[in-house]
Amino acid sequence: MDLNTLFKILMPRIHELDTPCFVYNLDIIEKNLRNLRQALRPDKILFGVRCNPLPQVLKVLHQNQCGFDAGNPVELEYVKQVAREGADCFNGCPIASADSVKEMYAQGVRIFSADSASQMENLAANAPHAKILIRVSSSNAGSLIADSHRLGVEENHANRLLDYAAARGVEVCGLSFHPGSQCVNLENWKAGISACARLAREYPSLQILHIAGGFPAHYQGASPDACTVADAIKQAIGKYYPFTPVLWMQPSRFLAADAAVTLTTAVHTDESCYPRRLFVDASVFAGHGEILTMNNRLQYPICGLAPASRFYHYQVHGCTSSGVDTFTADALLPEVRVNHADPSQSSRIVICNAGAYCASMIRGSRKTGFNGAKAPGLYFLEGEQLAPGF
Repeated sequence: MDLNTLFKILMPRIHELDTPCFVYNLDIIEKNLRNLRQALRPDKILFGVRCNPLPQVLKVLHQNQCGFDAGNPVELEYVKQVAREGADCFNGCPIASADSVKEMYAQGVRIFSADSASQMENLAANAPHAKILIRVSSSNAGSLIADSHRLGVEENHANRLLDYAAARGVEVCGLSFHPGSQCVNLENWKAGISACARLAREYPSLQILHIAGGFPAHYQGASPDACTVADAIKQAIGKYYPFTPVLWMQPSRFLAADAAVTLTTAVHTDESCYPRRLFVDASVFAGHGEILTMNNRLQYPICGLAPASRFYHYQVHGCTSSGVDTFTADALLPEVRVNHADPSQSSRIVICNAGAYCASMIRGSRKTGFNGAKAPGLYFLEGEQLAPGF
């Protein structure tokens, strides 16, 4: 999100907004979609509903011809609430339960994912005329979150799974792999594409190649841009694939992350230590749980909202008494002021790139969670106006 534009819009109302809150600019999602289509020209772009199930987000994606990966009936219902009967959905979860498969098939989902004989049996029994993508395990080296250790069939076992599917009358229409979430290693896409290409040579009916996600959003630290990743993908397909595949991709984090920020208020400071301690009214337990699940390897950019002549290093902590409620151990911020007599006049702190997985961790939750941490409210930028989301 363009922080200068955001600050210009927020500043006249900054002390009126109830914090913590998410502030979204949905135009950014549209821009990210356009950039990916121009860079790679895929046949289909999908969005994993688990990344952000807010109806406003799903609606703008649907209006821009984006499909959805709904991993269960609950996520499918989120999509149908905004897309009605026109939703393009598939289930990319290769461990979906029998009940989930049966219900989603009854509601019109016709493409599922599998990585085991057990899941093939599930799909044959509960989605008898569905088509299947086989998920192949490939390298996740250098990605922030690796999941190839728990999802995906090893390439040398995939032949047996394909033969098993044919024996059961299950139609396999393509292959998928995942390079790992927030992937900065271009070799992962090359490895996954080459593995799928070897199988496609032997089974030419596997026309779909689903390269899933991995496109990195810009948190802290260096990462390749979308064009660089797209070029590596195109080169690998041209080098390894025996034909031009039907190309699917699912860059959910890339599409949504920079479309939102979390606006917080400073509630306490301690200037006696270095870096100074700063506590805000948000919490990692109320929307920013990825910090915990990634052992602080995911670092959200954090900035102050008011201009200042003096900057200091701050530890930025959440509002609970938990020892792990920490956003970052060191952020350079404009001097932070806390006004205990009138908290609305205290400094505002912005946690950037909050559009991916933050809202999904609190959707449907109570107003307060662990240790009384308040779930963030919701606002959307509409031009230069700010509209409440609830």
